[in-house]
Amino acid sequence: MGISAKKHWLTGALHSVAVAFLAACGGPTTPGPGEPAGCPAVGILADASRAFFLAVPNQPDPDQVIATARISDFVGDCDYDDAAVSVDMDLTLQVLAGPAFDGRALPVDYFVAVVDPGGQILNKEVFRITAQVPDDARGLSLEETLALEVPLPAGPASGSAYELVVGLQLTPQQLQINRDPVLLSR
Repeated sequence: MGISAKKHWLTGALHSVAVAFLAACGGPTTPGPGEPAGCPAVGILADASRAFFLAVPNQPDPDQVIATARISDFVGDCDYDDAAVSVDMDLTLQVLAGPAFDGRALPVDYFVAVVDPGGQILNKEVFRITAQVPDDARGLSLEETLALEVPLPAGPASGSAYELVVGLQLTPQQLQINRDPVLLSR
């Protein structure tokens, strides 16, 4: 099984944290003979849907926010072959400049994890994109195109039994701020 980024344009157990499932991939409407129906569910991990980048990392303060990144949308499609479900997915990431924005390029890491029907993570890969907000803009949208292969066990199986979970790869402090937003208020 593999996850790969086709192109860059721009960028505990999973079930113990709320997962915001926003949509499922569209799959074949009529499966062929012996072809399992259904695409894996795709969702954004709620606690990892955004990241605050701070000028002074250990001092959460709204005036110290360089930028905020968030995964805002995704669309996908899937196809079956003999042993796997192939999923093509486009993720949209938004980066908004904050009060402490200084023009720097920001590395933004995100992940895609494949979760089996039993809730076990089969694979997780982290990708990095560099966000460069133009000087004359308040923010930008980036699109990332991914190709994923989810292997199916022998015999009848459906891709809809699997989950694809996406999120931003956060530092411990970024996760803490997401879980307790009052840290960024005065």
